[in-house]
Amino acid sequence: MKFDMPAASICRAILALALLSSALCICFGQSTGFWKPGPYGGKSEVVGGMLTLSPPDENWGGSEAASARAFAIWNKDGATVHVRLTLGEAMGPGYEVFLGFIPSGSQGGIQGSDDVVGLSIIRAANKSTLTAGLCRKEASSADKGIRGDQYGNLVTYEPWPGRQVEQSGNDIDVDFTVDDSTVSARIGSKFDESHPIGLTSKEWKSATFVVRCKNFNDGRGSATVKHVTVSCPQQLDNFIDPLNLRPVANMGFRDDVKGDEKGGWTDQGENDLRNLAPGLQEIRSIPFDIVDPQQNGGKSCVMLFSKNRTFFPRQTASIEIHRPANSLIFLHSAAWATANTTAARYIVAYEDGSKLEVPIVIGKQIDDWWGMQPVSDPWAAVLLTVKNDSSLSGRVGIYGYRWINPFPAKSIESLTFRSADADPVVGILAVSVVKPTIGDIQEQALRAAFAREAPKDLKRFPPDADKVSDQVRFQAPKPATPYVFSAAGSFSGGGGGKAMLDFPGYAKEIESVGGISRFPYGLEISFYFWPYTALDWYPVLGKKGGTYGTIEKWYYKYGDPAHTLSYQTMLAAYKAKGLKLDLLFNCHSMFDGNDFVYVKTLPEAKMRTHNPLDEGIFSRSNLDKIVRNNATLVDYVIKHGLQSTVAYWEMDNERWDMPGAEYAEVVAAHVKMLRAKIPTAKVIVCLGELGPYSTNPEGSHAIVWSRDLLRRLQELGCNGKIDYFAPHLYPFLFDSADEITENYLEDYSVRNIRRSLDYMSGMLDRYGFKRSKFYVSEWGSQSDGLGDQSHNELITSMAAAIGTAKDA
Repeated sequence: MKFDMPAASICRAILALALLSSALCICFGQSTGFWKPGPYGGKSEVVGGMLTLSPPDENWGGSEAASARAFAIWNKDGATVHVRLTLGEAMGPGYEVFLGFIPSGSQGGIQGSDDVVGLSIIRAANKSTLTAGLCRKEASSADKGIRGDQYGNLVTYEPWPGRQVEQSGNDIDVDFTVDDSTVSARIGSKFDESHPIGLTSKEWKSATFVVRCKNFNDGRGSATVKHVTVSCPQQLDNFIDPLNLRPVANMGFRDDVKGDEKGGWTDQGENDLRNLAPGLQEIRSIPFDIVDPQQNGGKSCVMLFSKNRTFFPRQTASIEIHRPANSLIFLHSAAWATANTTAARYIVAYEDGSKLEVPIVIGKQIDDWWGMQPVSDPWAAVLLTVKNDSSLSGRVGIYGYRWINPFPAKSIESLTFRSADADPVVGILAVSVVKPTIGDIQEQALRAAFAREAPKDLKRFPPDADKVSDQVRFQAPKPATPYVFSAAGSFSGGGGGKAMLDFPGYAKEIESVGGISRFPYGLEISFYFWPYTALDWYPVLGKKGGTYGTIEKWYYKYGDPAHTLSYQTMLAAYKAKGLKLDLLFNCHSMFDGNDFVYVKTLPEAKMRTHNPLDEGIFSRSNLDKIVRNNATLVDYVIKHGLQSTVAYWEMDNERWDMPGAEYAEVVAAHVKMLRAKIPTAKVIVCLGELGPYSTNPEGSHAIVWSRDLLRRLQELGCNGKIDYFAPHLYPFLFDSADEITENYLEDYSVRNIRRSLDYMSGMLDRYGFKRSKFYVSEWGSQSDGLGDQSHNELITSMAAAIGTAKDA
């Protein structure tokens, strides 16, 4: 059976027939959801089901789009594509339209992919001249001549100028077929070409359909894809049976009243799934039965108990299956998702009485519906996005997870959903059963369904461009004070630290940028243990294996213990020079002269390889030891008259590797100690910021972390006791050299900083920290790393410096 998808209503009707029949071939026609943007900077736009490609107005510029789904094509039946094209008039030497397949995991489009097969159609300057030919790249071929050239260009099967193509009116109808041995194409009656193919499923697994329009030198053109149909023998509907969740569904998708313990999804009012279409449908070729609440007493999904929603059931009744299965595919998502938390357990009961628990862990098999973050399990991914006007991006995500049954020959009696009694709420929308025996084609189709999609280019196309200005305008003048800027002051690497302090012009240089240095700088705090220096603790580290507690992860490779500056040296030097310090406490660990102590504990055997802040148990007794140790640092400052030298006391650095609520406990204990000794001390606390180009703050780790921090600080009575919160602003941190030098600052960098500060400011207000201000203790633009990240390329370092100045 083949079917097209010209409209949603027709799609649903025909899809229902396809799912209920023994279809030999499933055909996916063009809709607005068929395409996703390609890697080129040209314009690709879908309007009314038609794709228009407009290359940028430059030589060799291209515009490209790819199918949103992948196809399992490398088999004897292969895939057939029908495309109707309209080509614009050629200006200059002309342009090319290419259509074909690339591996679904390729991130570089046609030019960047190692393996390509397809059809090239060339429009010359003379409108009547149209030529075409089949072409490919095969990276694993023994023939160097078909591996593509050094620019990534395709190689034709036959030398150009190719064969002439006839055109009927303004449209060109193309039929393109590829299987495990042959590629062929037909255009009208004049072009009918077929060639052997060397690519197999070993290189491809699954493939994505792509279309590109590319200018030639001094050429210009455009192309419109009016219709595309891809037919391939997926047959997943014959191998997958959707389960009936109607008896256990306990909530609907729509929630009209927030917090009334009725209605739908997470009981958050309009922040719901009201725009999700129910019914029997395919999602990335996998059939699911999503319960229609109007036909099931208003109930459509299964919501499980959590600490945030205690009125949901802890466990459902058993869902009958009574059949063997290769695997189960769950369509589900989570709210209030905390990374690495077991959110639920799905209990599989076999006919012989045995049971098996399937743990559902945040960040592995599922994640937050707002955040839509990628997950680590290879059989889990966001399969569906749903319109949601409450979310910042305007969409929320539903995850799929394929659980592989270790006992496919045993009949599964039933399935039960059970909460893990943690913070996350888990909602299950549908479950489908994969039959015990499936073929290679079906396995490839399932792999394609869970293939990771390329991330959207939010730098070029910020989703809130119309909401957030790319210029910061102050309503009142903001004069620069003497302490607007500070300089990092650690200099712990090699012998340069002490020499820098002794350099005659050092004080003048620091005064020129505000007169304050942050010490120890950044992650160096992880190996600064008051009152000891690296000379004291480094031998102990060596005896413990060199990476105990992953200290060496943060200890610079070029660090020389003999020249690492101490707190005492830095304090004395800055007092003598009339300079000031933003002094960091190491709040999470200490060295007591014999051993290392962490605020979280791990078994000794794990300390050689693991970070005790990522894992381990929070220890109140160890925190008390660390606070008492840091109290001696405060006593040292008081005793030696250094209170005016320490302008600020900062509570550690970027402690995002421990839960925000635990960092709050550490902060509260240190603030209490510090205020008792120096009531006027200025306190700085770490705060997570949105990060580059965040579309979804509520789902980002930094904001979830910050929210947990502020909530717990409020509970611990810290309102009014924290002077500053310190976000770290690096809008270019993860950019490549090409992105930095193209310099999109006005488009999104300033906008991103404003978005971050506005959002975090609102969070401080909500949790009662209205009197607290921002102290941006790290700020800059990262240059492009070459190999070892400590080495930065000169040109992009200059671009990053200019970027920081523009941001300022």
